[in-house]
Amino acid sequence: MRRPQKPAAVPDRRAQILASAMRRFLHFGVKKTAMQEIADDCGLAVGTLYLSFANKDALIIGCAEAFRAAHAAEAKKVVDLPDVEPEAKLRRYVLSRFHASRGLRAGAAEAAAELARHVLRLRPEDPAEEIRSFTAYLATILAAGKKSGVFPGVRDPEREARVLALALGVFFPIPGREPPEPLGLPDLLNQLEWFVDVWTRQ
Repeated sequence: MRRPQKPAAVPDRRAQILASAMRRFLHFGVKKTAMQEIADDCGLAVGTLYLSFANKDALIIGCAEAFRAAHAAEAKKVVDLPDVEPEAKLRRYVLSRFHASRGLRAGAAEAAAELARHVLRLRPEDPAEEIRSFTAYLATILAAGKKSGVFPGVRDPEREARVLALALGVFFPIPGREPPEPLGLPDLLNQLEWFVDVWTRQ
């Protein structure tokens, strides 16, 4: 029997629980993950876990919210980088989203697909919100590039960000809905560079 670990400080407890839940959901699946196992991972009594999350659905919602918060934090970090050209920011941001998306599908494929189905059941608005958020950050970077003269070919940052987001959507499939031949990083970079070439032309 594993010796219980000292519980984390209360401000970190939620993040610790969500990290454990996400690891287990992506490796074993939602149905095969027990609340007791998540509590054990965190060195908590299962009753303490239930004080933070009433059930698995609450944990799934928490995991989805944590993923979106991590996206927002990473995007803000990239957008606010000092002394970095918008062109480099665009590449960094898109690649960070690509790697985060890949990370969700890095475990067992069926487990990731099961988690995605649960998220869509509980939060059907999430995919549309994710696209809006992705597009908004792209538009911010394109607007900065237009203003600085790095992207003289950009006419309407919001419209062109939407076109880019739609064009790149195939690289960010929902787990379980991947195309038969998944596209990889070289394809993503090739597509992104096409847009950059257009926008950097006078």
